[in-house]
Amino acid sequence: MKIRSIEKGEFPRLLDLIREAFTHYGKEPVPEYGKLHEETFHEVYARTDLDPELIIVAEDDGRFVSMCSLLPKRLRFAGKELMTAVLSPVGTLPGYRGQGLAEQVISFALERAKEKGYALSHVLGHPTYYPRVGYVPVFPFHDVEMTAGTADGSRAASSRLAAASDLPQLMALYEGEHRRHLMNPVRTIEWWQRELLPTVGTRHSFAVKDPADFRVFTVGEAVIGYANLAEGQDALLLSECSLAASEHAEAVWHALLLEAERRQKPTLKGPYKNLPRLAAYLRLRGAKEISFAPSAWMMQVLDWETVLTAFASHACLASVSGVPLQLAYKDGALHAVWGDRVSQTAMSPAVLTQLMMGTFAPEELVKADELLALIFKKDLPYFNHNETLQ
Repeated sequence: MKIRSIEKGEFPRLLDLIREAFTHYGKEPVPEYGKLHEETFHEVYARTDLDPELIIVAEDDGRFVSMCSLLPKRLRFAGKELMTAVLSPVGTLPGYRGQGLAEQVISFALERAKEKGYALSHVLGHPTYYPRVGYVPVFPFHDVEMTAGTADGSRAASSRLAAASDLPQLMALYEGEHRRHLMNPVRTIEWWQRELLPTVGTRHSFAVKDPADFRVFTVGEAVIGYANLAEGQDALLLSECSLAASEHAEAVWHALLLEAERRQKPTLKGPYKNLPRLAAYLRLRGAKEISFAPSAWMMQVLDWETVLTAFASHACLASVSGVPLQLAYKDGALHAVWGDRVSQTAMSPAVLTQLMMGTFAPEELVKADELLALIFKKDLPYFNHNETLQ
């Protein structure tokens, strides 16, 4: 068995493996599922930023039997743009499963990514499987849900499709909503063009499934927000909503009520982290908050020095006091220096990852070390799960 990076001329063989692996993903073969994955990754692998050295295969006597790919993703973490990679897909032929082969392929890919300077990796997958190769579940799901009620058209913002001239404003709205998040994807103007203004022959969008479901909200000539919509069985789903200011939440809410009424949906629902200002408004109006178990969206730190340096400069403790914070992870311990206060706490990479991503309550940290409670404040990351393949 040989594990290696793919060569440029081998993509057709790789896609054959993906189709076969996902056709037999469950107990019964589903050819449509395999075909969908083959078509999707045929488009994904046409990306100009793709790195073939991060697409790894296991080869048995010349036959591809297992694979994974790490897809480059531009992320802003603690105010600094980092090189990161999303693990997708992972596939193994049925006859080769249960042998730990996929774990070997993934581990090979992650080591290659470390060598190439990638700081973080993410994966959307099974939360009991991927921790075997170092991923940590740190992205909890919280949905807000509210009964639609009756819209007041006189208080509603106008709603329309996006136009090419809107793109700079939409980009600014996204940055304004998510710049306070510890982490969020970088969206360039090219990203917005690809998502909202697809041209014939280009690969399809992933975050925006249907341009008709992407609504721009205006008051007069001013663009005050946008929402990316979808339909559930009995709900209008808000996969993302950004507002220019909290004062616009009411006008956008009534515009969404009109949209729900038009689509005959009795409720509206969306992930809390994807709707920052609107979700805060809805909670004040009594929206129900639904908390799920820790999600299957996971993270792994590949370069602790880069990540902790960015985190230390971003930490509230340093920015408010003006006293620099120094963080380092070595020999299985977190070393923290803030002025004349010094802390050294033994912890695993998984625990440190959870600390950074805000999954510990302050009272838990005080028991371990008071300085940790000051450093690691609760701070939500942002990631639209539909955005993983680009």
